[in-house]
Amino acid sequence: MAGNLKIVLTDPISVVQQNVNKAIAIHLNNALPKLVKFTTQALKPMVFNWIMEQPEMQSLAAGGPNSLASNVGIPQGSEQEAATEIARIVSNSVSSNFTGFDVRLKGRFELNIQPTDFQDLLSSSAIFTIQTKKGVTLEWLRWLLEEGARPIIIGYEYAPQTGRGRSNSGTMKSGVSWRIKPTWAGTPENNFVTRSLINREKDIEKIIGKAIGGI
Repeated sequence: MAGNLKIVLTDPISVVQQNVNKAIAIHLNNALPKLVKFTTQALKPMVFNWIMEQPEMQSLAAGGPNSLASNVGIPQGSEQEAATEIARIVSNSVSSNFTGFDVRLKGRFELNIQPTDFQDLLSSSAIFTIQTKKGVTLEWLRWLLEEGARPIIIGYEYAPQTGRGRSNSGTMKSGVSWRIKPTWAGTPENNFVTRSLINREKDIEKIIGKAIGGI
């Protein structure tokens, strides 16, 4: 004989909803820190690869006449190290923050990649500076990240030549001015780091989706 099931709420609906939300919030607050950790660790090697794929890093690592490495005077044999160090620093900047959910299910998951002032790069390693023959310290990475095509040295130009200079691939000669090529020069809003992150949303969503699936 079929019967009817009747549910009677002894508390107001608002109280029931609050208790349900509280239970959901407790579950999320226990589970999501694992998502934060997983996402951060999974994203770091991806960011490293995205940086290394950029034309600037390819030219820097390759060396040779007319390369970025020879243009800025990277000593021969240090080209790959310089590119790898840049990618390592950017990938290590990846961080995640999670603000716990409340009974209104308001919370926040924030993913950060690279400080906007680029100070982690600009102040990190001696390999990103070159001492000229006149004793001037050249922070060449600034022209890739901030200074764009602004002239670096007035009265000289880069001359590619195998066997010359600290890079063994070129030296400076008298000329009008020397600057980073427009294809490599960057500004805070448009440089090899910012370009490496364009259209990566789906890759990041896949990481987060995988993490959520494991909760």
